[in-house]
Parts: sequence; C-alpha cells; structure tokens
Amino acid sequence: MASYFFLMNKLSGNAVSISGMSTAAGAALLSWPQKPTGNDDQLWEYVPDPAGSGYFFIETLLDGNAISISGMSTAPGAALLSWPQKPTGNDDQLWQFVPDPLGSGYFFLKTKLNGNVIGIAGMSTAPGAGLVSSLQKSTEYDDQLWKIVPGTPVAVPPVATPVIDSLYPTKASPGDLIVLDGQNFGTQQGSGYVLFADNGVNWGGPGDIAPFTIQNWSDTQISFFVPVKGQSAYQITPGTTASVSVTNSSGLTSNTVNLSLCSAARWPLTIDSGQTQIGKTGKGFMQTTVTIDQAGNLSANTKVWDTSGWGPLTGFHGATVVCLYDIFGNLLDTFPAGPFGVEGGQTNENPWSASVPSAKMCEVYSVAVVNFYDPQYNVPGEILNWALANAPAIAAAAKAVVAAV
Repeated sequence: MASYFFLMNKLSGNAVSISGMSTAAGAALLSWPQKPTGNDDQLWEYVPDPAGSGYFFIETLLDGNAISISGMSTAPGAALLSWPQKPTGNDDQLWQFVPDPLGSGYFFLKTKLNGNVIGIAGMSTAPGAGLVSSLQKSTEYDDQLWKIVPGTPVAVPPVATPVIDSLYPTKASPGDLIVLDGQNFGTQQGSGYVLFADNGVNWGGPGDIAPFTIQNWSDTQISFFVPVKGQSAYQITPGTTASVSVTNSSGLTSNTVNLSLCSAARWPLTIDSGQTQIGKTGKGFMQTTVTIDQAGNLSANTKVWDTSGWGPLTGFHGATVVCLYDIFGNLLDTFPAGPFGVEGGQTNENPWSASVPSAKMCEVYSVAVVNFYDPQYNVPGEILNWALANAPAIAAAAKAVVAAV
C-alpha cells in the first residue's frame, strides 16, 4: 500500500495543493493551508524513476498525476502544474530531495530538467499563491524549503552521499585521463561536478572559469582529464598535489582524494647542445648530447675535437653543464661534467652519466646544455661554481622540451 505525505513550506506552513482539487491535466499547483479532511489533492507519494536516475516522480493521491513544469520550461519562475506521468521526455517530472545545508530538516525539491527548485511565487505567504520552478537561492530561501509530513507512515526518500573509493593513476601530467571509482555519483551528471583544486586554483566547480573536461559519468565511475593550459590562462603546478572531490546533482559532496602532479615532459628527453667553438684559434670544438628517461637516468656524451693538426701537447680543454628548470624558470638541478681535453688533430668521445632525483623529475619543464672553454677549470666543483655564477645566462639559453601545456 502506498504511503502519502503532505509537502509543507517552511515560509508559510502551507501545503502543496492542486487548484480547485481539479483532476484536469494542467491544473495549477499552489500553496494552501493543510486541510484535515478532503485533502487528497494535498497528499503525495514519491515513485523512483524506473530508469534509475536517482530522481523521483511526485504523484498526487487525487488522480495519480505528477508535479510537472509547465511546457518543460527552464526559465526561472515557470509555473508548476499537475500532469499525467510521462514514460519518456519526463525530466520536468523528476525531482530530488536535497537536504537544507543548515540542517533545518527541510528539503529543496530539485528538478532533473535544469536543477531549479520548487518555490512560492513572490515568496508569498497568502493562501493560493502559485508554485514555480526557480533558481536555488543561497540565502533567504525559506520559500524553497519543504518538509515531509506523513499523512500515512512514510519514509524520507533516500539521499545518498557520494563516496570516492579509488583514483587511478595516482600521479599524472596535464592531459592525462583520471578514473574515479566509487558510488552514489548519480547515473547522470546533471548539475553534479568534479572539483579539481591545485595551488589555489579550482577547476570544474560552479562559477569556476577554468575549463575542465568530464569524459564519462556514471553512478559508480567518473573519468576526466587533468587540466591543460591553452584552454585557459590557468596551469597546474608540477610537483604539487591536487585535491579531487565529487558533488552529485543532489548537492552532496564526497570525500577528497589526492593526485600527485608531474611535468608534461614527453619522455625520454633528448637534448643536443649543437656545435660549440672552444679556444681562440677557431680550431677547437665541443658538442654534448643528453638523454633523460622517466626514471631520472641522465646519459650524456661530450665530443671534443681539434682541427688544428698541431700534434701532441697541443689542443683544447672544455667542460659542459646540464641545467634543469621548472615551469616557472626556477633552477631545479645542475649537472656539470669535465674537464674534457683533446690533443691536436684528435677527436675524443666522453660518455658520462648522472641521476636526477625523482622529486625533481616531477617538475622538469625545460633543459639547458652549455659547453664552455676554460683550461683553468679542472674539477667538477669548479665547473659547478661556474654554472651557479652564470645561472641567468644559462637559463636564457634553456631549450623547452615540452609544449606550453
């Protein structure tokens, strides 16, 4: 046996009623004092959407018609009426019970059509005031709050809080696809959203101007792309941790999970310094090639050659330095190598390697490889001192290894 209830307004205490107790399709809905008898037009039941959307039809005991929006209008102030339940195209007849965030015990009645809620026209407390679909207000919204008052024993319709069980992958770069598994997200996104927050910037929430792309939304899984610069002026910050939460179309928000953010570098990185002249005679040259893989293994080769033909005990000395920078141009790490020597007429290949710490690998955005000539530099420590002293000049020569994401 069905259980029916009154829907009582917080502002006026009046009940949702059908004008003149009419059974005609399209009869207006209005606010009217609760009647002790002869009140079939004030008694309602909620019937779950058979499509599994998580919304409900709200049907009258009078004739089984459902609360509907006139003409399926999405305009604020559209009138509400009683209309036979539709088997399809019925978003204007589907509603969710969304608890008042202040804990009053009342509910907003939110339409699946566009997220508007049931309110009283003009916030009127007069009997007979019309009911309308309007934008949900953030303050002074008592005219939009309704309490379920049993006419016969009735349970409050279920309103489930979304839960994120897992996020994969847990470390990602701009443009990567992220999958959230959980429950109670809602079978359709509707007015729900994923809030992605990093370094003081929010993506995805109401009013957030940073674009955010949802790939797929179901009740148990949501997938989205890590924001990419180029769609807006905003940029994630490699090396930081973003927070991710889900708010469903009932306005309920999930737990928060974390996502580690990495550089958008395309691995492996390969950098070539190009040919560098060393010495003052125009006869000495260097060229350094570097490869860095995603594990942070830096493999390099510095080629030094002498075209003078002067023979032994002549020639040149050179050194090289690899500098890594983050997206803001800050120096992350410096890797010096040398000195490398060559005698007249010779060509020497000088393989060398280094290891980039994983914490810094997350932030790599650009790389500079600089060769220089000075026979006074004989140990790596002196080369490093030179690199630090000339950091601005080296940074100016940095070669971007990724697109501006």
